[in-house]
Amino acid sequence: MERHFGILIFIALSTVVLSEKLLDLFHNVQCKGSYDSSKMAKVYTVCQECFLSLIRSPAMFYACLSDCFTSTTFALCLHNYQTNRNHKEDILEMIDSLTVAKIQAE
Repeated sequence: MERHFGILIFIALSTVVLSEKLLDLFHNVQCKGSYDSSKMAKVYTVCQECFLSLIRSPAMFYACLSDCFTSTTFALCLHNYQTNRNHKEDILEMIDSLTVAKIQAE
């Protein structure tokens, strides 16, 4: 029982650390929209998979992340990463949410 509790604590702490890193990344790549850790993780995965399977260049990886995932490198990675058109559209909607600042009503 104690071992399972330790594993659950580890998973919870890992999730918090990942969420903090994604928030830092959100600011570092100059996203101006609404932060959502789930969307950020899914969009980040496109660059990560592109790096692991296609490019293997740190410069290209950072180019993929640049401008809040709106670079031509990201578009290339998305094209190669996802063959499902609906999934591509979902990713693009996530990017729109991350990049476009929402005007709040007063």
